[in-house]
Amino acid sequence: MLTVSMLLLSDMFGLVPNTKVSELQSRKVIAESLAIQLASHFLDGQMKAAEQVIRSVVERNENILSAAVRKGTDGHVLKYGGHNEHWSLKPDEESTTDQLQVPLYRGGDRWGTVELRFVDLDDSEGSSTVKNSFITVILFVGFAGFCAYLVFLKRVMRELHPDQVIPPRVRRALDTLAEGLLIVDGKDNIIFSNAAFSRKTGFSEQQLVGRKSSELEWEAADGDSWEGEVPWLCVLNGEELSNVNRIKLKTALRDTFTFDFNASPIDSGAGKKIQGALITFDDVTEVEIKNQQLHRTLEKLEQTQLEISRQNQQLQLLATRDSLTGLLNRRAFFEGFRALFVEAKQEDEELSFIMLDIDHFKLVNDQYGHAVGDKVIKFLANILTESSRPIDLVGRFGGEEFCIVLPGIGIKIAAEIAERLRLLVEKGHGVKFTSGMQISSSFGVSCLADGAHDLNGLLEQADKALYAAKRGGRNRVVCWASDLQEDVAEGVSRPEKGEQALKDTEEQTYTIEENNSEAFDQALISVDESRGVEKGDAIQVQDNDLNHARDTRLDLEETTGMPSRILVWTVLVRP
Repeated sequence: MLTVSMLLLSDMFGLVPNTKVSELQSRKVIAESLAIQLASHFLDGQMKAAEQVIRSVVERNENILSAAVRKGTDGHVLKYGGHNEHWSLKPDEESTTDQLQVPLYRGGDRWGTVELRFVDLDDSEGSSTVKNSFITVILFVGFAGFCAYLVFLKRVMRELHPDQVIPPRVRRALDTLAEGLLIVDGKDNIIFSNAAFSRKTGFSEQQLVGRKSSELEWEAADGDSWEGEVPWLCVLNGEELSNVNRIKLKTALRDTFTFDFNASPIDSGAGKKIQGALITFDDVTEVEIKNQQLHRTLEKLEQTQLEISRQNQQLQLLATRDSLTGLLNRRAFFEGFRALFVEAKQEDEELSFIMLDIDHFKLVNDQYGHAVGDKVIKFLANILTESSRPIDLVGRFGGEEFCIVLPGIGIKIAAEIAERLRLLVEKGHGVKFTSGMQISSSFGVSCLADGAHDLNGLLEQADKALYAAKRGGRNRVVCWASDLQEDVAEGVSRPEKGEQALKDTEEQTYTIEENNSEAFDQALISVDESRGVEKGDAIQVQDNDLNHARDTRLDLEETTGMPSRILVWTVLVRP
């Protein structure tokens, strides 16, 4: 009250500045500034700019109701804000606090007048009473002073009456809190415990008061026994509370509760000794249990997702990869081949296709076993994988046949790549399967530029080129060309000629001459129901081993076009 009385007396003696004078001065400055701007625009003939200035002044200033420019004593040149309704002064009358007239001159002569209609000064004062009036200042100072004096008096009472630190009415208020609360003095002795903390811990207030808070069975948040001082003791020493805000307590009922706590110091003022601390405990035991369950559920979910992802990868591999070589299987290969073929067609880019086959692979299986044959297939697959680019497609076409798609590569470079692969296969690339065994492969190369209209056409060209490589002696690279058509056609018609020759005789016998007479002098190969060998053909045998007959049989298969099951072999050796 003393402060409010002094403020009222200062206003009575005129010591408080008058806001009306400041408002009038502000209106004068606004009117003069507007007149200067409008005069400049009228001299330049910028009527639209002048109109925009008047509109901006009225819209942006809440104390201006309207504005206009009058030419001489005639009518208005410009006006805005319903000026005719607000303006009541005549051109020859003097300005008032609410209606201001500012003359405009051109060449020393008065040309016109700027008219500004402000709100009534008393109304302007009333609209800003809450924000700017002296009464508001008095009210604020009175309320703030009351709060400050109240805090000051409480602290004085606390110093004068230590036993009355927590009056009964305050105790009742603190007991209504849902959070547990402890108040300790500067020596960590508990001087108050609210009802919520007593219910949670099982200790009555009489059991807690006078006992050090650090003597309770506190545990760290991870369940280990608390080592060292409890965290809120640093507050009693004037330090800030650490980031550790979670703690566990084993209660009198031997239950363990988890609390989030906070601590604030209790002091007598700035620079004074800290008298104690107020510590609040929020029970988060249920939340902690739910979090642990959720964490375990999330871990199981992550493991399940990883297992599903792993199984999906395995399924993807099984669906797209050849189980023996790891290359793309036929279905996956042709899906990628089709996409690259369409893209090359649309972008008018080069695309090459290589088809290769292991020479005499049946002989490998017959002579060395299928296990060695599988190793040969894996060996060739490794060479193709290591020698290809990431954007190339490498797949197993079937059996001992493989295919390679080379995007962006023409026939010349594709032939060079095929030749390099052929040499790697021929040299064994540092791998030996068994003693005396050497493998080779034949390659057929085709290119999109050779006129293939679709995917099957490009594949067929490479297949015919591979067929030409086989007919030419194997272990070579042949590129598709249009002149291969006739050669391939002759190769296809050969079985028809063999069938016509068979009509003359039911069984033909052909002689294989052996250079090594110690093994045998003569071997006769009898072919029953053969449709591909013409009378008089002879095959020279260079091997000393009868296993060479299998290679010869394979040659006859390829020559006749007949499967091996209809070929009957009879080897006659001189006694």
